[in-house]
Amino acid sequence: MGSWLDAIGLDNPEPFFDLLGKHSQVRAVVWGHIHQAFDQRYHGIRLLGVPSTCAQFAPHTESFTQEMTPPGYRWLELFPDGRIETAIQRLLKEPPPAENREEPPPYPSV
Repeated sequence: MGSWLDAIGLDNPEPFFDLLGKHSQVRAVVWGHIHQAFDQRYHGIRLLGVPSTCAQFAPHTESFTQEMTPPGYRWLELFPDGRIETAIQRLLKEPPPAENREEPPPYPSV
């Protein structure tokens, strides 16, 4: 991803991956909130990071850098044989600049 973002990972990943390794039915781990697409394998398990539906972070950077890639999401299709098809779908338009956005309605008081 990027050296500054890599430091934000799991504090102790070994027990997590040890647990996954005990379950042969595990095909992938999917997570978000990294603001960029990620698709790699670790000991045969596919690791799928999800881009942001808002701002994207530039990959492979030494410090925080925002990228101008449009917002997106990852879709998944799961098959009975364990196969996974997935891709990133980018939105066609970027959201309007903050100064042009409408304010959301206030939450109702309880």
